[in-house]
Amino acid sequence: MTYTLEEARQAVISVALRLKESDLIVRTYGNISCRVNEDQFVITPSGRDYETLKSEDIVLINISDGSYEGNILPSSEYLVHRITYKLHPGAECVIHTHQAAASALSILGRSFSDLHQYMPESMLGDFSLIGNIIPTAAYGENGIKALMKAVGTEWEKYPMSQCLLMKNHGVLCYGSSAVEAYHKATMLERMCSWIYSSLTGIDADELSADKIYNVDFRKKLKWSKGNSWISQQTTLYVVSPFVIRQSVSGLALVPYLDDVAQAIGPVAMNMDTDVNQVTLGKVLQDMPVVFMKGKGALCIGSDTEEARDVCQILEKGCMAAYLARKVKGIDPLPDRLAQAERNNYLKSYSKRRK
Repeated sequence: MTYTLEEARQAVISVALRLKESDLIVRTYGNISCRVNEDQFVITPSGRDYETLKSEDIVLINISDGSYEGNILPSSEYLVHRITYKLHPGAECVIHTHQAAASALSILGRSFSDLHQYMPESMLGDFSLIGNIIPTAAYGENGIKALMKAVGTEWEKYPMSQCLLMKNHGVLCYGSSAVEAYHKATMLERMCSWIYSSLTGIDADELSADKIYNVDFRKKLKWSKGNSWISQQTTLYVVSPFVIRQSVSGLALVPYLDDVAQAIGPVAMNMDTDVNQVTLGKVLQDMPVVFMKGKGALCIGSDTEEARDVCQILEKGCMAAYLARKVKGIDPLPDRLAQAERNNYLKSYSKRRK
């Protein structure tokens, strides 16, 4: 499908909202683009809330050199889209998400082939758009250019693939239209749920069920006067499936995914349930998540929306950690990298969200 400039911008906004409604995107962790012609594409701006996007906010990019028009910054990952359009002339829409099951599988750093072995035979026809292999690009530790190179390598290695995973990061899909690209992203998540199920023994239906169950924890706990900062935050008590598994393990959570490092930090402690309020309050001032052994976790946010976003990212982080314990031999992000991701989020991304 060929888009005019205005049609492409409207398609980007429409898909962004659908992805968020489907929980395939949390906050603005992800980006969407549409081709305008053989030389240009438009993409979501950096750090903007999708619900507030207008046509003029969608940035026009030149494929040849990556230059862009206007004063609005494009998504920092526009180079990943650019290499996809360069290598795939038939790509009319590119979607990048950090969707849960697919992102969790990315930590394994491997490609998945013979996909029919993971799904019921009756469903094979529905997933024909994905193909029979899901490659995984290497982690772009040195920045977006490194990620672009890694993605380009996988596209060239598997030219028939239209969906790929990015190690410790997320997902990239493209289609001949915005609608097709969206459907591929949703089908990929379902497929990855089946693969995750086969590797862990967790029922695939549990992965696609509602993941976040929380209540305002302040109704259950009276913070002491020494914790006045905490009383000004939204604190949610989380008992979603993989958060419970992590709390029962008694282990601290370390990030295997970079957005988990950004939103939560390099470690989330697993504390005894009888910890005193003062200690708990001090810990929560340094990190937005604390596990209560065997009971779930507390998540802090400046408002309810942010706290719920942290809950959702936490559940995905626990999914990845559970997979790593089952498969074994999978390393989390290095401490220095996890801390750098957290620092960068606090200094720049979180401020753009306000």
